[in-house]
Amino acid sequence: MSDFFSVRITFMDDREELVEWVTRTDTADGVLTLRQENRGSYFSDTKHLGSYPIANIRHWKREERR
Repeated sequence: MSDFFSVRITFMDDREELVEWVTRTDTADGVLTLRQENRGSYFSDTKHLGSYPIANIRHWKREERR
């Protein structure tokens, strides 16, 4: 079973961006941050996938990976 999902972001100028392999979304200080966290028995790794000012985003939504 996979905990990964995609996030589709629609910006104020109607551009769209699809960010794949996301495991965590955070919003703080007016910024949407997307991360990929990989946890194993002997290691833990976090990859920053992008930060987006919320003022530039019309909406975003989680999409299940196929």
